[in-house]
Amino acid sequence: MRHERIAHMKPGILSSYEPQDLPKEALSATESLIDLIDTARGQPMSYTYKVGSMEALIDLKASLAAGKMIAA
Repeated sequence: MRHERIAHMKPGILSSYEPQDLPKEALSATESLIDLIDTARGQPMSYTYKVGSMEALIDLKASLAAGKMIAA
């Protein structure tokens, strides 16, 4: 069940979880954390993630600035 309905979801199986926007406080805290890490390291870092093995990389910094997901 985990494999077919939650983690990988077979084609045709819909998630029961509706996507929700993150609160502005969470986005602001994330931006502050990124700034702190960049400052501590002395250079801007790359912040990318991949939702699934078949998905495109997402650029976290660009996504935060734009207010929507931006592919890397």
